Amino acid sequence: MKKPKPADVKRLHAAGCGRNETARRLGVSRRQVDRVADKLGLEWNTNMTEEAVTARRKAAENERRDLGDGFREVALDCVTRALLEEEDTAERRRLVLTAEAASRSDLALFNATGVSGDRATEELAAVLETLRGSFATLDSEPLDDLEDVDDYSDEYDGF
Repeated sequence: MKKPKPADVKRLHAAGCGRNETARRLGVSRRQVDRVADKLGLEWNTNMTEEAVTARRKAAENERRDLGDGFREVALDCVTRALLEEEDTAERRRLVLTAEAASRSDLALFNATGVSGDRATEELAAVLETLRGSFATLDSEPLDDLEDVDDYSDEYDGF
């Protein structure tokens, strides 16, 4: 089995690499790195690990927030376009269904993670329910008879 060279462990430690990174770079186990570090009197900075976890957590929260913002953008755009439609058309119905799906996805993301750009999503869901209720035939018409809501996904890159 390959053993890490003390000089390599010392060099990577001095460069700020943690135990796991040192093991990965040298192609050895963490236990082997620990043994060499113990012989050299080196200690690993656990604050670096905590800082890395905190940084990853913040990055994930930001990604979730951006995703929620994107869902809201799609929902609001579709609601706006649906309101511009003068008649109860299939196009208007698709817009409302798309907005509803985006709003519910944003709300589900918020409920699962507690991360959201704002609380406007719940208000938007209520508006969508009202709009949806305004279509006399929407609930009585099978959704399969409407064209696929996914047709709109091409308009929103990344969603």
